[in-house]
Amino acid sequence: MAPRLSKPRATASGRAKTPLPAATETESRKATKRPASDQGGASKTAKTTLLPAEPGKVKLIAAQPPNTPAEVTLASDCSGLCTEGPAVRVNLPSSVNVKHIYTSEIDSNFRKFISEFVKPQQLENDMENTLHLGRVWFDVDLYAVGSPCQSWSLAGSKSGAADSRGGLMALIPFQIEKHKPRSFISENVKGLPSLFPKEFNWLIQALRDIQLPNGEQCYNVYYKLLDTQHFGIPQHRERVYIIGIRRDVQVKHFEWPVPFKERLTLKQLLGNPAMEWKCNLREKTHDVDGSALSSTARKNLIQFQDFLDKNPAKQDSDFIVDTGGSSATWMEDKCPCLTATRCKGKHCYWWHQGQRFLTPTDFFLLQGVWPGAYKPGDVEELQRFPQRVLGHMIGNAMSVCVVRRLVRCIFQARGIL
Repeated sequence: MAPRLSKPRATASGRAKTPLPAATETESRKATKRPASDQGGASKTAKTTLLPAEPGKVKLIAAQPPNTPAEVTLASDCSGLCTEGPAVRVNLPSSVNVKHIYTSEIDSNFRKFISEFVKPQQLENDMENTLHLGRVWFDVDLYAVGSPCQSWSLAGSKSGAADSRGGLMALIPFQIEKHKPRSFISENVKGLPSLFPKEFNWLIQALRDIQLPNGEQCYNVYYKLLDTQHFGIPQHRERVYIIGIRRDVQVKHFEWPVPFKERLTLKQLLGNPAMEWKCNLREKTHDVDGSALSSTARKNLIQFQDFLDKNPAKQDSDFIVDTGGSSATWMEDKCPCLTATRCKGKHCYWWHQGQRFLTPTDFFLLQGVWPGAYKPGDVEELQRFPQRVLGHMIGNAMSVCVVRRLVRCIFQARGIL
């Protein structure tokens, strides 16, 4: 059973001291004492069983005919691209007014994007502001939050709550308890439940323990691991999604979206290859725009060329090569998981058939963001932002192709569609 939620305590630095579960606090303290080879926060003890992915007893209100509202309100923390906006709009008639009433984002460049393209009523620089300043946004239809995932990631530091960014995850139940949105979506990396089951169980139980004013359980809470490539887009991106629907507005059982039988090919998504011939990657020192490649990118392209030389039958296959790591990795017919670190760089993903490196426009498409998703002409306007800013946002974002299906399932369970 999760501990009873209490308001996070403000520290002298202004950051919240969030009352994490005891297991998390213990792991956080131990993490600083472990040798360098064992700095991860992941538990090395007996295996912890995850809580059920479905709520034990789902309470529904009386069935009602579908009722499309005149207005749908949104709120988000760690907002970034605010992908919940286009995901909601595509599911509703154009006559419905979709309005962001609250967002928060600690990165000043991201806030500039939100201010220009999302235009929320309230834009904070920290999700803790609404916890400590007493501000409440009522009757929000959908709240979206994707707290920093680096410390929970299989490819990251694995430091868990010992990293201050990882501790932000524990603010989510407090934010939801305070504002009680009608529904919410939270996303994090696969490593959270697999490496940190105690912390993940605490989060799920804390969300399920939130109460309505009458003392009854507030939310039906569900979670599931989903992969972007199963929703029409060729990117291998596994994320755990947590869905909550307030029990006083849910009229039907929530059903997870059905994976697509097919997906777009890289060529269909990214466009026709620019050239028919394939260059010898051992000789490649510059990009098509004349910019010099880093020694890391060159080394990894040569490694991929070695693979092609040993497997000539694969020469005409389509690959995306991650050239930003210590050694090259590649996937056939799909893109490896986009990351903020890689997307900030200029020469980190090589498209074999296109014979070029991927651009921010490609990253948008690989995250399921279509041209005009925010407003007409936004693709051109977005080019004003440096690649390091756009790439950082895109690499951290929820995949719109997944969120749009989740939103539809949530709205169906609520009787909106």
